[in-house]
Amino acid sequence: MTDLSSTGQRDQDTVLRENQEEDPLADTASHALTVLVQLEQGKSTRLRDGAAPEQVEIQHVPVREDASLTATSAQWVWPKPRTLSWPIPLATILSPNFTISSPYHQHLSPAVNRYRHQILTEHHLPLVAPPFNLSNSSPPLQALTITVKDLAAPLQHSVDESYALVIPTASSTANLTAETVWGAMRGLETFSQLVWGLKPLLVPVGLDVWDSPLFEHRGIILDTSRNYYPVDDILRTIKAMSANKLNVFHWHVTDSHSFPLMLPSEPALAEKGSYGNDMLYSPADVATIVRFGLEHGVRVLPEIDSP
Repeated sequence: MTDLSSTGQRDQDTVLRENQEEDPLADTASHALTVLVQLEQGKSTRLRDGAAPEQVEIQHVPVREDASLTATSAQWVWPKPRTLSWPIPLATILSPNFTISSPYHQHLSPAVNRYRHQILTEHHLPLVAPPFNLSNSSPPLQALTITVKDLAAPLQHSVDESYALVIPTASSTANLTAETVWGAMRGLETFSQLVWGLKPLLVPVGLDVWDSPLFEHRGIILDTSRNYYPVDDILRTIKAMSANKLNVFHWHVTDSHSFPLMLPSEPALAEKGSYGNDMLYSPADVATIVRFGLEHGVRVLPEIDSP
Protein backbone atom coordinates (compact mmCIF):
# COMPACT_ATOMS: atom_id res chain seq x y z
CA MET A 1 0.00 0.00 0.00
CA THR A 2 1.30 3.44 -0.89
CA ASP A 3 2.09 5.72 2.04
CA LEU A 4 0.17 8.84 1.01
CA SER A 5 1.61 10.96 3.80
CA SER A 6 5.21 10.24 2.78
CA THR A 7 4.33 10.72 -0.89
CA GLY A 8 2.76 14.06 -0.11
CA GLN A 9 5.85 15.06 1.86
CA ARG A 10 8.10 14.17 -1.09
CA ASP A 11 5.88 16.21 -3.41
CA GLN A 12 6.07 19.19 -1.06
CA ASP A 13 9.85 18.89 -0.85
CA THR A 14 10.06 18.75 -4.64
CA VAL A 15 7.89 21.85 -5.02
CA LEU A 16 9.94 23.69 -2.38
CA ARG A 17 13.20 22.89 -4.19
CA GLU A 18 11.71 24.01 -7.51
CA ASN A 19 10.43 27.25 -5.98
CA GLN A 20 13.82 27.94 -4.44
CA GLU A 21 15.49 27.49 -7.81
CA GLU A 22 13.03 29.93 -9.41
CA ASP A 23 12.80 32.44 -6.55
CA PRO A 24 16.00 33.57 -4.76
CA LEU A 25 13.85 34.80 -1.87
CA ALA A 26 12.60 31.30 -1.14
CA ASP A 27 15.72 30.49 0.90
CA THR A 28 15.06 33.53 3.08
CA ALA A 29 11.40 32.59 3.51
CA SER A 30 12.36 29.01 4.36
CA HIS A 31 14.87 30.22 6.93
CA ALA A 32 12.31 32.56 8.46
CA LEU A 33 9.85 29.69 8.74
CA THR A 34 12.48 27.58 10.48
CA VAL A 35 13.16 30.36 12.98
CA LEU A 36 9.44 30.69 13.70
CA VAL A 37 9.17 26.96 14.35
CA GLN A 38 12.18 27.11 16.67
CA LEU A 39 10.65 30.01 18.58
CA GLU A 40 7.43 28.06 18.96
CA GLN A 41 9.32 25.03 20.25
CA GLY A 42 11.39 27.12 22.63
CA LYS A 43 14.71 26.30 20.93
CA SER A 44 15.67 29.91 20.22
CA THR A 45 16.93 32.33 22.85
CA ARG A 46 14.27 34.74 24.01
CA LEU A 47 13.43 36.81 27.07
CA ARG A 48 11.30 35.33 29.79
CA ASP A 49 8.30 37.41 30.85
CA GLY A 50 9.44 40.06 33.25
CA ALA A 51 13.11 39.13 32.98
CA ALA A 52 15.72 41.77 32.33
CA PRO A 53 17.79 41.34 29.17
CA GLU A 54 21.20 39.85 29.77
CA GLN A 55 24.50 41.18 28.52
CA VAL A 56 25.14 39.55 25.17
CA GLU A 57 28.04 39.56 22.78
CA ILE A 58 27.47 41.53 19.60
CA GLN A 59 27.64 39.16 16.67
CA HIS A 60 28.36 40.77 13.32
CA VAL A 61 26.46 39.50 10.33
CA PRO A 62 28.89 39.21 7.41
CA VAL A 63 28.50 42.08 4.97
CA ARG A 64 28.52 41.25 1.28
CA GLU A 65 30.16 43.59 -1.17
CA ASP A 66 26.72 44.32 -2.64
CA ALA A 67 25.12 44.85 0.78
CA SER A 68 24.06 48.45 0.16
CA LEU A 69 20.43 48.47 1.24
CA THR A 70 17.49 50.13 -0.47
CA ALA A 71 13.85 50.48 0.51
CA THR A 72 13.02 47.14 -1.10
CA SER A 73 15.58 45.21 0.93
CA ALA A 74 15.32 46.94 4.33
CA GLN A 75 13.16 44.18 5.72
CA TRP A 76 12.93 45.47 9.27
CA VAL A 77 11.19 48.81 8.42
CA TRP A 78 7.45 48.63 7.86
CA PRO A 79 5.71 49.92 5.83
CA LYS A 80 8.64 50.19 3.49
CA PRO A 81 9.66 53.83 2.99
CA ARG A 82 9.92 55.46 -0.42
CA THR A 83 13.70 55.72 -0.10
CA LEU A 84 16.12 54.21 2.39
CA SER A 85 19.84 54.52 1.81
CA TRP A 86 22.44 52.67 3.91
CA PRO A 87 25.38 52.40 1.50
CA ILE A 88 27.88 51.21 4.12
CA PRO A 89 26.10 48.95 6.63
CA LEU A 90 27.56 50.24 9.88
CA ALA A 91 25.94 50.41 13.29
CA THR A 92 26.73 52.06 16.60
CA ILE A 93 25.55 51.73 20.17
CA LEU A 94 22.45 53.60 21.31
CA SER A 95 23.25 55.43 24.51
CA PRO A 96 21.24 54.26 27.56
CA ASN A 97 20.73 58.00 28.20
CA PHE A 98 19.27 58.52 24.74
CA THR A 99 16.95 61.53 24.49
CA ILE A 100 14.48 62.93 21.96
CA SER A 101 14.00 66.67 21.67
CA SER A 102 11.10 68.29 19.84
CA PRO A 103 9.00 71.44 19.91
CA TYR A 104 6.10 71.28 22.31
CA HIS A 105 2.81 70.11 20.83
CA GLN A 106 -0.16 68.74 22.73
CA HIS A 107 -0.22 65.55 20.64
CA LEU A 108 3.41 65.21 19.51
CA SER A 109 4.94 65.60 22.97
CA PRO A 110 3.14 62.54 24.43
CA ALA A 111 4.17 60.59 21.33
CA VAL A 112 7.82 61.57 21.86
CA ASN A 113 7.74 60.35 25.46
CA ARG A 114 6.04 57.13 24.42
CA TYR A 115 8.52 56.36 21.67
CA ARG A 116 11.55 57.11 23.85
CA HIS A 117 10.31 54.65 26.45
CA GLN A 118 9.56 52.06 23.76
CA ILE A 119 12.96 52.44 22.10
CA LEU A 120 14.85 51.95 25.37
CA THR A 121 12.76 49.07 26.73
CA GLU A 122 11.39 47.06 23.79
CA HIS A 123 14.69 45.31 22.88
CA HIS A 124 13.47 44.47 19.39
CA LEU A 125 15.08 41.46 17.68
CA PRO A 126 14.46 41.39 13.90
CA LEU A 127 13.46 38.04 12.46
CA VAL A 128 16.11 38.58 9.78
CA ALA A 129 19.07 40.41 11.29
CA PRO A 130 20.45 43.22 9.10
CA PRO A 131 24.00 42.73 7.81
CA PHE A 132 26.29 45.21 9.54
CA ASN A 133 29.68 45.94 11.05
CA LEU A 134 30.07 47.81 14.31
CA SER A 135 31.60 51.20 13.56
CA ASN A 136 34.86 51.96 15.34
CA SER A 137 34.67 55.68 14.59
CA SER A 138 31.02 56.48 15.32
CA PRO A 139 30.19 57.74 18.81
CA PRO A 140 27.18 56.27 20.64
CA LEU A 141 23.96 57.86 19.47
CA GLN A 142 22.89 60.21 22.25
CA ALA A 143 19.92 62.10 20.83
CA LEU A 144 17.29 62.50 18.14
CA THR A 145 16.34 66.07 17.26
CA ILE A 146 12.92 66.68 15.69
CA THR A 147 12.19 69.72 13.56
CA VAL A 148 8.60 70.46 12.46
CA LYS A 149 7.87 73.19 9.92
CA ASP A 150 4.13 73.56 10.54
CA LEU A 151 2.97 72.87 14.11
CA ALA A 152 -0.57 74.09 13.46
CA ALA A 153 -1.59 71.74 10.62
CA PRO A 154 -4.59 69.64 11.74
CA LEU A 155 -4.88 65.92 11.16
CA GLN A 156 -7.18 65.90 8.17
CA HIS A 157 -7.45 64.37 4.73
CA SER A 158 -4.46 65.25 2.51
CA VAL A 159 -2.32 66.54 5.39
CA ASP A 160 1.41 66.34 4.62
CA GLU A 161 2.86 63.30 6.46
CA SER A 162 6.29 63.32 4.81
CA TYR A 163 9.49 63.19 6.83
CA ALA A 164 13.25 62.85 6.42
CA LEU A 165 15.41 60.92 8.89
CA VAL A 166 19.20 61.16 8.93
CA ILE A 167 21.42 59.12 11.25
CA PRO A 168 24.97 60.33 10.51
CA THR A 169 28.15 58.33 10.93
CA ALA A 170 30.28 60.94 12.70
CA SER A 171 27.74 62.57 15.00
CA SER A 172 26.02 61.58 18.24
CA THR A 173 22.75 63.22 17.15
CA ALA A 174 20.24 62.03 14.56
CA ASN A 175 17.85 64.42 12.86
CA LEU A 176 14.20 64.01 11.97
CA THR A 177 12.59 66.73 9.84
CA ALA A 178 8.89 66.82 9.01
CA GLU A 179 6.41 69.21 7.47
CA THR A 180 3.83 68.52 10.21
CA VAL A 181 3.65 66.80 13.59
CA TRP A 182 1.88 63.90 11.87
CA GLY A 183 4.86 63.34 9.61
CA ALA A 184 7.09 63.52 12.69
CA MET A 185 5.07 60.69 14.27
CA ARG A 186 5.62 58.55 11.16
CA GLY A 187 9.34 59.25 11.39
CA LEU A 188 9.39 58.31 15.06
CA GLU A 189 7.81 54.97 14.20
CA THR A 190 10.48 54.36 11.56
CA PHE A 191 13.29 55.29 13.97
CA SER A 192 11.89 52.96 16.65
CA GLN A 193 11.98 50.08 14.17
CA LEU A 194 15.62 50.77 13.31
CA VAL A 195 16.82 50.19 16.88
CA TRP A 196 17.43 46.56 17.77
CA GLY A 197 19.28 44.32 20.19
CA LEU A 198 19.37 43.50 23.89
CA LYS A 199 22.37 45.00 25.69
CA PRO A 200 23.67 47.15 24.14
CA LEU A 201 21.00 48.50 21.82
CA LEU A 202 22.22 49.09 18.27
CA VAL A 203 21.22 51.59 15.61
CA PRO A 204 22.42 51.94 12.00
CA VAL A 205 24.59 54.94 11.10
CA GLY A 206 25.17 56.55 7.72
CA LEU A 207 21.48 55.99 7.02
CA ASP A 208 19.05 58.31 5.24
CA VAL A 209 15.28 57.81 4.97
CA TRP A 210 12.71 59.89 3.13
CA ASP A 211 9.12 58.84 3.13
CA SER A 212 5.64 60.05 2.27
CA PRO A 213 2.51 57.88 2.14
CA LEU A 214 1.25 56.78 -1.25
CA PHE A 215 -2.38 56.99 -0.09
CA GLU A 216 -3.88 59.89 1.84
CA HIS A 217 -6.58 57.72 3.44
CA ARG A 218 -5.19 54.61 5.16
CA GLY A 219 -7.57 53.15 7.66
CA ILE A 220 -9.88 50.50 8.97
CA ILE A 221 -13.55 50.41 10.03
CA LEU A 222 -14.84 48.94 13.27
CA ASP A 223 -18.59 48.36 13.70
CA THR A 224 -19.50 48.57 17.39
CA SER A 225 -23.23 48.70 16.74
CA ARG A 226 -23.34 45.05 15.67
CA ASN A 227 -20.52 43.89 17.96
CA TYR A 228 -19.62 45.88 21.05
CA TYR A 229 -15.91 46.34 21.77
CA PRO A 230 -14.60 47.69 25.11
CA VAL A 231 -12.68 50.94 25.10
CA ASP A 232 -9.38 49.18 25.85
CA ASP A 233 -9.77 47.04 22.74
CA ILE A 234 -10.43 50.13 20.63
CA LEU A 235 -7.31 51.82 22.02
CA ARG A 236 -5.28 48.68 21.32
CA THR A 237 -6.53 48.73 17.73
CA ILE A 238 -5.53 52.37 17.29
CA LYS A 239 -2.09 51.60 18.71
CA ALA A 240 -1.64 48.83 16.14
CA MET A 241 -2.78 51.20 13.39
CA SER A 242 -0.11 53.70 14.41
CA ALA A 243 2.58 51.01 14.27
CA ASN A 244 1.53 50.40 10.65
CA LYS A 245 1.27 54.13 9.87
CA LEU A 246 -2.47 54.06 9.24
CA ASN A 247 -4.25 57.36 9.82
CA VAL A 248 -8.07 56.94 9.85
CA PHE A 249 -10.12 54.96 12.37
CA HIS A 250 -13.66 54.77 10.93
CA TRP A 251 -15.74 54.12 14.03
CA HIS A 252 -19.22 52.86 13.11
CA VAL A 253 -20.60 53.65 16.55
CA THR A 254 -24.35 53.13 16.17
CA ASP A 255 -26.92 51.56 13.86
CA SER A 256 -30.30 49.82 14.03
CA HIS A 257 -28.70 46.82 15.79
CA SER A 258 -27.72 48.79 18.90
CA PHE A 259 -27.14 52.33 20.10
CA PRO A 260 -24.26 52.16 22.62
CA LEU A 261 -23.45 55.89 22.52
CA MET A 262 -24.60 57.84 25.58
CA LEU A 263 -25.99 61.24 24.58
CA PRO A 264 -26.68 63.59 27.52
CA SER A 265 -29.43 65.26 25.48
CA GLU A 266 -31.15 61.93 24.70
CA PRO A 267 -30.18 59.45 27.43
CA ALA A 268 -33.04 57.05 26.56
CA LEU A 269 -31.40 56.16 23.24
CA ALA A 270 -28.54 54.33 24.95
CA GLU A 271 -30.62 53.10 27.89
CA LYS A 272 -33.06 51.31 25.61
CA GLY A 273 -30.94 50.84 22.51
CA SER A 274 -27.70 49.31 23.82
CA TYR A 275 -27.02 45.60 24.26
CA GLY A 276 -26.66 46.16 28.02
CA ASN A 277 -25.70 48.64 30.71
CA ASP A 278 -22.11 47.42 30.53
CA MET A 279 -21.95 47.97 26.76
CA LEU A 280 -22.01 51.76 26.55
CA TYR A 281 -19.68 54.54 25.45
CA SER A 282 -19.81 57.62 27.66
CA PRO A 283 -18.76 61.12 26.53
CA ALA A 284 -15.57 60.60 28.55
CA ASP A 285 -14.90 57.35 26.65
CA VAL A 286 -15.29 59.13 23.32
CA ALA A 287 -12.94 61.92 24.43
CA THR A 288 -10.36 59.33 25.51
CA ILE A 289 -10.53 57.52 22.17
CA VAL A 290 -10.25 60.73 20.13
CA ARG A 291 -7.33 62.03 22.21
CA PHE A 292 -5.54 58.66 22.08
CA GLY A 293 -6.00 58.62 18.31
CA LEU A 294 -4.48 62.08 17.87
CA GLU A 295 -1.50 61.16 20.04
CA HIS A 296 -0.92 58.21 17.70
CA GLY A 297 -1.50 60.12 14.44
CA VAL A 298 -4.89 58.48 13.85
CA ARG A 299 -8.00 60.50 13.06
CA VAL A 300 -11.21 59.12 14.57
CA LEU A 301 -14.02 59.37 12.06
CA PRO A 302 -17.36 58.53 13.81
CA GLU A 303 -20.40 57.24 11.97
CA ILE A 304 -23.70 57.63 13.83
CA ASP A 305 -26.68 56.06 12.09
CA SER A 306 -30.34 56.25 13.00
CA PRO A 307 -31.56 53.97 15.78
